[in-house]
Amino acid sequence: MTSSSVRSTPIQPYLVPPAEAQSTRTRVAVFLPNDSDGAMISSWMTMSRDIDLIGNARARRDVAVDVVISTLVPSRDGSHLPENMPHRAARLIIAGPPADDERLVDAARNGAWAYCPLDAPPQELTVTVRRVHAGECPLLAEISRRPAAAAATLAMLAGSGSSSPIPNRLPNPLTEREKGILTAVSDGASSREIAATLGLTDQTIRNYMTALLQKIGARTRGQAAALALRNGWLEG
Repeated sequence: MTSSSVRSTPIQPYLVPPAEAQSTRTRVAVFLPNDSDGAMISSWMTMSRDIDLIGNARARRDVAVDVVISTLVPSRDGSHLPENMPHRAARLIIAGPPADDERLVDAARNGAWAYCPLDAPPQELTVTVRRVHAGECPLLAEISRRPAAAAATLAMLAGSGSSSPIPNRLPNPLTEREKGILTAVSDGASSREIAATLGLTDQTIRNYMTALLQKIGARTRGQAAALALRNGWLEG
């Protein structure tokens, strides 16, 4: 992996809890430089009854969109989004060649929620769209399973610093309950101690942690606490 993959300040994906998803239908825009790829993905989207394809993303810039599917453009300082890509506030899925560590890290740096290979089965992309709209971040989970990609992503985040300005940084993904639990975890409290403090059962705390780890793509309690602290999610 080249050093250019970890130099730029990352854009943080906004991980909305599933309970806060705004709609059971998903409005999707496709913005791919290759028209044949765009037409192929658009045809996949129209086969799903719970997905509304918002026409041509180049023309429909005034329409609210939940998820945008785009690609990364290679450059000297690492891959980046197309300069004229609309709907930058929507949750981003990167579609491209088969995923490797460098492509996944580049996707994370550009604020993607998921990476889906163009040669993947159509149902894989539609499932990914649903997961992203529901508040999951499959990209972080995939990165956590790849040691080199995980190390590069952590180095990228550490290099940016929690106090550095992050382009398009969006609100904290944690609910107040999750924030309280992770704060206690970062202080070294056990599940039993957290349960006693909050007046909940030990199993309830474990259930909260299992759901929270899946939501932010962390593998352990310590990794989740470190990710929250690094991104300032426990502040205030």
